[in-house]
Amino acid sequence: MLNKKLPAFLLALLLSAAVICPCIAFAEETDAEPPAEESFSVLDAEALDREIESIITSMNRDKKTVSVALYFTGTGETYYYNADRWWYTASLFKLPLTMKVASMQKNGELDPDALKLNADLETIKRKILVYSDNSWAYGLQEKVFHDDLAYIRGNDLSYSIGFDEKDLPAKFYKSYLYSARFFLGIVRELYENSEEYPHVLEYMLEASPTKYFHRVLEDRYAIAQKYGSAGHVCHAGGIIYTPDPVLLVVMNSGVEDLAGNKMIGEISARVAALAEDWHAELEEQKAEAAKQKESAPVKPAEEKPAQPSPTPEPEPEPAPAPAEPEASSHWGGILACAAVALVAVLILIVLRKKKTSAPEEEVLPDAEDGEADSFPEEEVLPEVPVEVIPKEERQS
Repeated sequence: MLNKKLPAFLLALLLSAAVICPCIAFAEETDAEPPAEESFSVLDAEALDREIESIITSMNRDKKTVSVALYFTGTGETYYYNADRWWYTASLFKLPLTMKVASMQKNGELDPDALKLNADLETIKRKILVYSDNSWAYGLQEKVFHDDLAYIRGNDLSYSIGFDEKDLPAKFYKSYLYSARFFLGIVRELYENSEEYPHVLEYMLEASPTKYFHRVLEDRYAIAQKYGSAGHVCHAGGIIYTPDPVLLVVMNSGVEDLAGNKMIGEISARVAALAEDWHAELEEQKAEAAKQKESAPVKPAEEKPAQPSPTPEPEPEPAPAPAEPEASSHWGGILACAAVALVAVLILIVLRKKKTSAPEEEVLPDAEDGEADSFPEEEVLPEVPVEVIPKEERQS
């Protein structure tokens, strides 16, 4: 019984191998992970904490009254200090409001004539961002958004990159509340997609050239900022164009505008100085990474043989060492499996030919009463003599 089933078993085994092998070869190809991209890090959160707190302490302020959030564009790193406290926003809300109007204008979603404004939109946007004009800001809020605060705040949320909706305060959709982390996400959206908001950064570069981020830095760097102050709060957020620009938000309360403005000026100046150091450190890391990449060993198969130096009678070059065989790819496995499949098919053909060419045995009925299995003997007939009649007699 086993001998009869052995060819079929071997055939099934070969066919299974032919099916499984290509799958394994393909899995080896697709499961390989791509090489990790180079990443760099220059921010030290603990050192930044000490820098911020030293400024707060020097001004006899409570740490809870200051929030800081920054994004270093050179590495994509972020830093937060008390950044999840929610503040009354003052005029910071005018930035995402103007961004939305600029985007609608760019995409043809806004008809200035239908708004019946007393000035063109570019003039209005400039007044809002350069001079923080309240009348035009509230006028756009009414004309364009019909004072729908829930819609306006939803738009603010859509702009804040990296912010999770689950972290919103309960009154978010009913009031103008911002945190430093939340407003940093809006500044980052503007920085990374500035073409979607025409002229917004241009107008922010003109804003308050002697105060807020400019108070200590003055004109050392180009600065695009949006500020907001009212009563006991004073905030500023924007971009300081150091060699690798820094996106910065500073919010504080419990002081008059002058003191708050000084806090913002001191922190922004210190961050700008640190950004210069971060840039230098980043360049060193990139140079070291490039150096290591150049000094990395090259596969022997990829090395080119050195050219012989020209001499009057050059000595014969030694035979180059055989290159190490390259690791077989998945194609080698597929070809081997194809050969296995071919052998399996040939075995199948041979078995089928053998089966069709062999004569079938006649199945005899079982013997009864002890009689042996046999065919009946053929009956032998007696020979009959044949008489030959002459031709002449047959004619007559």
